[in-house]
Amino acid sequence: MLLWFAGGSIVVVWIVFHSANLDYRLIVAGAALPVFEAFSGHDLVLHTLAAPVVVMLVVMVATRTRRTVRRQWLCLPIGMFVHLLLDGVWTRSH
Repeated sequence: MLLWFAGGSIVVVWIVFHSANLDYRLIVAGAALPVFEAFSGHDLVLHTLAAPVVVMLVVMVATRTRRTVRRQWLCLPIGMFVHLLLDGVWTRSH
């Protein structure tokens, strides 16, 4: 399961962005982060759309004056969004 999200996130981000300047380590970390929540047996906060939005807001506010750091750390919420896409959370109504 972890390999699905790690490999899938790299492929999806490469297809969408076509950029070698992205930090794929943070993309994989963001995509794998909700997997560890699944060990509790429930899909809680990290499997909602609110979690990557909050992480993105924190990154944007924390890196207000440092553009290169912002570009690097935005890969984390991008990976979290890709996890939701690969998990198919929009196909479940409850």
